[in-house]
Amino acid sequence: MSTPQDEPHDPSEQELGTGEEAESPEPAPSPESPPERRGLARVVTVLGLLVIVFHFTLTAVYINPVSVIGLRWRVTVTDYLEPLFRQRWSLFAPNPPMLDRRLDYQCEVDGDEGLWLSRSDDLLETHARWRFSPAARLRRLETAAVVATVGSQDEIMDQLVAAQDEADEQAREQVQDMLAHRVAASIVSSETAYRLVLAYCREDLGHDPDRMRYRIVTTEIKPYSERDTPGESEPKGMNMPWLGPDEFDTLAVRANEYLEVYEQQKQQAKSEAAELAAATAGEGVEDNG
Repeated sequence: MSTPQDEPHDPSEQELGTGEEAESPEPAPSPESPPERRGLARVVTVLGLLVIVFHFTLTAVYINPVSVIGLRWRVTVTDYLEPLFRQRWSLFAPNPPMLDRRLDYQCEVDGDEGLWLSRSDDLLETHARWRFSPAARLRRLETAAVVATVGSQDEIMDQLVAAQDEADEQAREQVQDMLAHRVAASIVSSETAYRLVLAYCREDLGHDPDRMRYRIVTTEIKPYSERDTPGESEPKGMNMPWLGPDEFDTLAVRANEYLEVYEQQKQQAKSEAAELAAATAGEGVEDNG
């Protein structure tokens, strides 16, 4: 015979002392966030939207055809977007870019100049096989380094340079000033390429080189319609000077020195032109006398 002690025992909530039993309990709401946290979230959201609007507005100005805004703020917009945010919509245009650029680099250790090396072709081939490989990022860094050195294609500047022979003296001077400042900007921006080359040399040597340099090799791509035409275009190289791993600060100094020399040459040319004009005027007075 079983006793009450031998029967299975199912203790109730009352016996466990967990409190009174509730009928059909409603889901408990989440605690409200502190007011300061909600305000911070709104501020971050608004700032993020403003940054997105700002970025895409400048991108639209950058890639759109010539306009008053584009000309007025062209330098500022270009400095912001290049080289990392560079955009070009001319790939499938009637006249797509027909240039192939390669970055070569050279490392020097103990006075021994190493061979010219290049990773451009290997990166491009790897990127073509695996789109999401690290080669894609390195290829983009190389492209940014090349653009930082040679600049991007500027149709407006090309038109101004082509038409400067027919322009007045003031317009020609403005074009020359713009070209000089572009060269100075490229000297400063070349730091992007030098740092990439430094990383390449470190990987090749296992330590920092004494000096390093690089060159941009440009080759014209033959149009598809001329694919059967014999002959290939000759590559053109743009050699950059040697630079030590601890000399990045000197790039800004070199750019300033370049502009100083340019200004001196410009003032000298003006003085010579004024002297020539005065001499010509003096000869005219003597002839009339």
